Amino acid sequence: MKLKKNFSKKHENIVKKFYSSRYNLLGNQIRSVGWGSKKNQNLRFKILLKNINVNKKKILDFGCGFGDLYSFLKKKFGKINYSGYDINKSFIIKNKKKYPMINFFYTKKDIKSFDYIICSGVFSLKTRYSFEYFKIFLKRYFKNCRYGIMINFLDRNNKKKLSKNYYYSKNQILKFVKGLKNCKIVFYENYGLDEFTLQLLKTK
Repeated sequence: MKLKKNFSKKHENIVKKFYSSRYNLLGNQIRSVGWGSKKNQNLRFKILLKNINVNKKKILDFGCGFGDLYSFLKKKFGKINYSGYDINKSFIIKNKKKYPMINFFYTKKDIKSFDYIICSGVFSLKTRYSFEYFKIFLKRYFKNCRYGIMINFLDRNNKKKLSKNYYYSKNQILKFVKGLKNCKIVFYENYGLDEFTLQLLKTK
């Protein structure tokens, strides 16, 4: 696919517009950020963090939405070093009011060095740039994190698909991430949701 110039910005503008519209329609609830239930959201978080101890680690929640991952991590690990990034300014403003002591931001220039980067549902919305946007993200941020990135994807083998979503081929994703240097790949699927999760952990 031939991509237009600045396709990353075009992708982000589509995503921002979509979730802003949902937020204006539905308000501060889990459906505004695309999830069906709190139970399923917590299961995603559990799988993303399976066998990972983030205690005393610097965590970036990339695409933090309403900061639900922070609540999950705090309950599981106690005091944590958490930051949340989202391109939607409305979400960040809401989060800062709810969690005034937490570092929330909406510009990429504020993304510095982190131990782990966690992405839950970040790449689910369908645009013509979805897969290429993911590749650019991973190439840029894997080298900048100390220990690794945890990320999930909707599975292309789903029988039920929504037109708004982008569904990924497991083979295509695995082929791409195997090109990362010094990376141990941990793969999870069949955990009750129509998706799969990768932990991309640095070996050096």
